[in-house]
Amino acid sequence: TDAHISMCLGEQVELKLYAPKNGAKTFTGALVGLSGEGKVVIDLGNEQIEFEKNEIAKMHTVFKF
Repeated sequence: TDAHISMCLGEQVELKLYAPKNGAKTFTGALVGLSGEGKVVIDLGNEQIEFEKNEIAKMHTVFKF
């Protein structure tokens, strides 16, 4: 939900898609938030990518120990 996304801003997340985008189905990066159009934005370090909510199969925070 939008509330969950807002609580995790700046956290590392792994995002899995139903169908490939840019040749991949899994992306890991920092959660930037929602764009003005309501798309989920993550920062991969060298670029930011936007995803429609209906493209996302699963998204969760990544914890490094």
